[in-house]
Amino acid sequence: MNIPIVTLPSHIRLNLRKRAFSLLEVVIALGIVGFALTTLIGLMPVGLNIFRDSITATVQTDVLRQLTSQFQETPFNKLTNSTKMLYFSDQSAPVETDADALLGVTYTFTANTDLLSSGGYANANLKTALIMFFTRADRAKSSLAASITNVIYVAPGVH
Repeated sequence: MNIPIVTLPSHIRLNLRKRAFSLLEVVIALGIVGFALTTLIGLMPVGLNIFRDSITATVQTDVLRQLTSQFQETPFNKLTNSTKMLYFSDQSAPVETDADALLGVTYTFTANTDLLSSGGYANANLKTALIMFFTRADRAKSSLAASITNVIYVAPGVH
């Protein structure tokens, strides 16, 4: 019994032998992966800074809402300036010490503003609240300066 021997064409035999990656292909692939990882690791500090700034902005908005509600609930003639800095955590909750606080807040009231009185709209029943927010970095400086300031106008409510 004769078994026929099958021979493959030469272009098929070459393709069967070439199954592994060459050293050059491996080096190029590692270079691309290394470049991508380096770029991602380099962008992490930028992303973390943006994340920290968004947390601060969110807490500041929440604290401003809390203070505005407090001002609205207080009788108009009893609105007084803050006597000390108030501290708020990163969860917008009041805290006692500076060490636990993300933001420090002070506020002052004035009876009227130049902005309103210069236009002829002077109103004795209007107070301007200047609310100043101090981040941790602001409070660490020797000269205290607020990084975020909000101005709201408070008028007496109808009771």
